[in-house]
Amino acid sequence: MTHLASFFGINELGLGTNEVSSAPGDSGGPTIIDNTVVGITSYGISLNLRDGSTSDVTPGIDSSFGEFSGDTNVAKYASFIDSVTSGTTEPTPDPEPEPTNCPPGLAKKGLC
Repeated sequence: MTHLASFFGINELGLGTNEVSSAPGDSGGPTIIDNTVVGITSYGISLNLRDGSTSDVTPGIDSSFGEFSGDTNVAKYASFIDSVTSGTTEPTPDPEPEPTNCPPGLAKKGLC
């Protein structure tokens, strides 16, 4: 049974032993299909059912078979990425924070 089947009732949509997954430290790296960057690696997780069963073949996040991973699709941002990499648009810098008298501990909690 595939991990898709055990959690979602979907069989045989993966690539079996040809599957790959993200590993710790891969976040922000490219997802490539046919020599084209199609996504940015975001996360990897291991899911467990309430009874404690899991589809993951080994404990912990280690890119083992049965883990899930997620990427961000870059197609929506293609025109922006193209404009920045071609030099026709400059990336917008982050704005300077407004000066405040709020102590950092309170500001972090959103209390002032």
